[in-house]
Amino acid sequence: MIRTPLLVALAAALLLVSPALGAGHKANSPALDAGIVDINTNLGYQGSSAAGTGLIVTSSGEVVTNNHVVRGATTIRAVDVTTNRTYAATVIGYDVAQDVAVLQLANASHLQTIRAGNSAKVRRGLKVTALGNAGGVGGAPEAATGRIV
Repeated sequence: MIRTPLLVALAAALLLVSPALGAGHKANSPALDAGIVDINTNLGYQGSSAAGTGLIVTSSGEVVTNNHVVRGATTIRAVDVTTNRTYAATVIGYDVAQDVAVLQLANASHLQTIRAGNSAKVRRGLKVTALGNAGGVGGAPEAATGRIV
């Protein structure tokens, strides 16, 4: 279970500020891709795999992702989408109810982190853009726009 102050800090970090992109558009912009990793897992005991997106929140390689992506994984790999460098990762915290997990990338240093937004500015109706590994295909993140309801 993740400590409550860490969850609050991670939630604030997840509020990305980015220019609006068209839905389904590949971000392919170093400024937008910075701090994003593709997560690939091997679910060895089940004979399957999973994939998702992670957000680098510290330059030493702490990454926030969804718990359902890493739950039950026997191996976890993260690929920095701006450098294509691959890191082994381990789960250092999770919260099943909030579907969030924190990973530590092995031998990581000086990584670019996501640009955190200001949660005090979040309001209903605010236009937002989400970036992620749609469909687990990896590579440049897909962008989807919407409004906070």
